[in-house]
Amino acid sequence: MKPSRIETLIYKMLTTNTGTHMCDSGGENGRAWQRNQKRTIDDFIREDEASVEISIYQDKEAYANSHVSLFHYLVKSLSIDALCATFNRKKVSDWNGYPYGVSAKGHEWLMKYFTYEGESWNSYNWDCPLSQTVQGINLIHSETEEKYVLLQIHNGADVRGGYTDAKLFKVDVDCFMLIDLSTAHFELSDNEWIDHDVGEIMDNDKKMALARSLGATNDKSIEIPAYVRGF
Repeated sequence: MKPSRIETLIYKMLTTNTGTHMCDSGGENGRAWQRNQKRTIDDFIREDEASVEISIYQDKEAYANSHVSLFHYLVKSLSIDALCATFNRKKVSDWNGYPYGVSAKGHEWLMKYFTYEGESWNSYNWDCPLSQTVQGINLIHSETEEKYVLLQIHNGADVRGGYTDAKLFKVDVDCFMLIDLSTAHFELSDNEWIDHDVGEIMDNDKKMALARSLGATNDKSIEIPAYVRGF
């Protein structure tokens, strides 16, 4: 099956060469764009949407660390309408507009249709399970009040640099960037394990019992499949 328009754009962003810098700690091949360029779009399409790694610390506490594919999350959360397509085709000759990653002409065009909602944000600044850092700013269509986002993907090593040009997307989910996961055994929200059956937060005894039943030990963590709630 031919990749969709949004799959193609996200893949292009993920594999964009954002350069190398003297202060960048990526070494020869440690930058995200260098790793991603070794993968095809089908590799990204086939990768798991999400997973949860369950571990036990000193036989006393159970932990869950989540991992969410940025490719899948963006593809399922966003879409490209006519306005997005028009903006994304525009040549970015400078980053003199607002916000970061937008040209002066691009900013002028955006202001014909949108207003900014709040300040720009960066997923590096909170506990985010996405496989790569993204930054952006939310927008509201001035007439329809529909939600959009200007988004950059961090493809470098040092989070202070190495971002793609900003691309415009329509937001198709109620709470973009608020990511809760579901597994076959529990829901995971704000690092809390929520029992499927009773809808209550699991205490550590229950988490420990579940972790052990799945095969986790002090010396071995267990990775289980998950998916993003709301998709």
